[in-house]
Amino acid sequence: MANKNTEKGRKKMKFTKLYEGIIGLAKVTAGEECDHQDYMEIKNDFHYPGELLDKMEKYGYTSVFDYISVMAGLRIVRKYENDLTFVGNQLEEFLNRARKKSLKEKSIMLLFQTLSFTNDKTVKELSDDEISIVIGLSKKVPLEESFEFLEELMNENSCYMDAQPDDLKLILSKTILEYRMSVLPKLDVIEKKEVFINAIVSMSRICRNLFYDENKIRNLYGEDLGKKIFAFNDVYEEPIKKTYEKTLVKMGFSNMDILNLNLGIWYLSRTQSFLFISSPIKWWRLKRKWFQALFLQEKEISFPDDIRRLLDEKMPHKIDGETTPQEFLLKSFSGNIINSQNSDLMFNFLTEMKQNEVSESLKKIRMSLLIKMDSLSVDESLKIYAESLPSVSYYPEEAYEALRIFETRFYPRKRLSADKRTLCKILKFLVECYEHNFMANDTLIAYTQLLATSNNNS
Repeated sequence: MANKNTEKGRKKMKFTKLYEGIIGLAKVTAGEECDHQDYMEIKNDFHYPGELLDKMEKYGYTSVFDYISVMAGLRIVRKYENDLTFVGNQLEEFLNRARKKSLKEKSIMLLFQTLSFTNDKTVKELSDDEISIVIGLSKKVPLEESFEFLEELMNENSCYMDAQPDDLKLILSKTILEYRMSVLPKLDVIEKKEVFINAIVSMSRICRNLFYDENKIRNLYGEDLGKKIFAFNDVYEEPIKKTYEKTLVKMGFSNMDILNLNLGIWYLSRTQSFLFISSPIKWWRLKRKWFQALFLQEKEISFPDDIRRLLDEKMPHKIDGETTPQEFLLKSFSGNIINSQNSDLMFNFLTEMKQNEVSESLKKIRMSLLIKMDSLSVDESLKIYAESLPSVSYYPEEAYEALRIFETRFYPRKRLSADKRTLCKILKFLVECYEHNFMANDTLIAYTQLLATSNNNS
């Protein structure tokens, strides 16, 4: 089960320099030292925390993120508070100003920070009216912000807000999920990967906070929503189980969407899901399933550089008899590559590895894939073919099959188009096949004449 330290590589809301700045001011007024760069940059404008609250907008710190950063910093300032921290009503006036700004600019994070903040570390109980205001704003903010807020609300160690009472977390999380969940299947999972990561992590935290008690979660959140929460938690922790896969399909997610939720969004955002940490073998097997499904879909793969990045990854150890990513990802690949752009990408994937790293098993895989890649040009096909030719002496069965591919795919053409190096490799292979009695002398002559004609035209 997931722990709080697994979400690495995340793109979180960034604090502005006022976060460390106001903390630095509080330390110094308390008699401590601070050499943080952000504090050093603002110390000439502000001399103590209360002055920063009063005059931040005068010095151009007017954004919602500036206010969110200050609110987060005030949680740390409490540790250093003394008679020099604030003067008069500076803190109260700032909180009122921040609350008005949150409503004007529709920031649910800032609103909740101002409503739930206390200066004595006690947990503030929000009134019914305050809860209603938060719920109302949660339906007006962008989808991204609602799930970003929900993730932090469910985080017991959030740096934005103090830990909240369970009943408040239930009310707000249930409301947000009931209102927003139906929108998720309508989104492009890859384009909105950060939204989905926030949604998945927030629901995983719901499960963790309730000790993964599925019956309890269904009782609290309702049967239908409870199933969905556990389904989203499952794509975070495991190769999704059939029962949860059915839940996501019923919601409107395609099989490719579910693979992207289970692996694609984490790989593309370079973020570690719990599955990545808990079971590298399961992760790699799921990666192979995702990789192969990408090439079999009709849609063009929009992230070719990330596919090429797979070549540079190192497997933790031998998995299913394979030790290199290329061999492992292509193992047992079946089906035709429909999209021509995906076919070109597969061609690059097959040919970009250094020749001295290509094993005989990979050559065999390349050869079998060649038959399915009808959209490749003759030049591209010949290049893959030449680079994939097996040793006739050591792998006679594979060599005989490769010879059949030449006869059926290339020989019927009146001429071929390829570079000299490629043609020489093929000619050498054909001669070796003749020497092993795989073909008659007349056949070798006919094949040689075809290659010679191709050489003259290249």
